[in-house]
Amino acid sequence: MALIEIKTRKKKKIRIALVEEEDYKQLTKKRFYFSWKLFKTQADIKVYKLQLINDDDILGVMALGNFVDESRIEINLLACSVENVGVKRCMKV
Repeated sequence: MALIEIKTRKKKKIRIALVEEEDYKQLTKKRFYFSWKLFKTQADIKVYKLQLINDDDILGVMALGNFVDESRIEINLLACSVENVGVKRCMKV
């Protein structure tokens, strides 16, 4: 999987993995708009991180709920880091 860096138009390889305990130090409310530690106590919700390959910095994060009995998953929360949000946050139609 890859992302395209806007400035250089280069493709960058990424990985998506489960958030580990030490990752919560990076997942601050100031940087990701929410206190992601709240999901640590919820067994039915898993938190995933998006990172560039060979880089420990987290670019984005997503909390997913898995409802096996209902054969569905639910995105509880999705965010990218503040430095990865563009200046123009809305598209003009």
